[in-house]
Amino acid sequence: MRGVDVQYIQWDEHKETGRVNIDFIEEESNEPCYQIIEDVAWDYLQYKEEFAIAFEGDDSLYFGTLAQRNQQNQQTIYQLINNFKGFKLLDLNLRKPFIYSDVIVESIKLANGLKLNLDEAKYLQGNLNFDNNIQNWLEQYNLEWIVLTQGELGTKWIHREQIIDGDRVIINPEENADFVGAGDSVCAVVITKYLDGLSPSMIVEKANQVGAYIASCQGAIPTIPLTLLF
Repeated sequence: MRGVDVQYIQWDEHKETGRVNIDFIEEESNEPCYQIIEDVAWDYLQYKEEFAIAFEGDDSLYFGTLAQRNQQNQQTIYQLINNFKGFKLLDLNLRKPFIYSDVIVESIKLANGLKLNLDEAKYLQGNLNFDNNIQNWLEQYNLEWIVLTQGELGTKWIHREQIIDGDRVIINPEENADFVGAGDSVCAVVITKYLDGLSPSMIVEKANQVGAYIASCQGAIPTIPLTLLF
């Protein structure tokens, strides 16, 4: 489906497929509120030795914190990370009640790049004593770069030598548009364009365009015009 290799998707005959119920905080708001159902198939990821060989030579591993809400998944994900030689990108997923300080800090230490939003940055600063200057996190946690999504304000690229704010992109929304999937789309654009060798300014420009488009549509995975991707 959509060109995704499903060879290594695991099946669990005893657990339900994961579900997320999405509501909106206010009747006129397009800000999503998530209820993430527990004890589902993706809570029981199994590590297999063949993964180390299968993923050898891959350019990037993309992981998050939400999937680490139980010990089994933590161990599986850490095994994958420790055996992976490419670029490791962490996308924080701070969804209540699944917010664990030790998981957050350890995951950042294992990553090469970090993507988070404004609320998540404020949480780290207010609850985990992260420096108020996000640029200082790069040296403290040995990160190559940080991408900060700022909603309608667009995406910020944070590097040790520079901080780049992309131009704000405004697209007229369709009826019943919502923000679901906008942050994930930004993250996908950032890592693919980074691996393609684009400059940070071009990466941010593309990320803003795609993120704004997703936010102007209803649902998380609308078909994206090819003109936005290339």
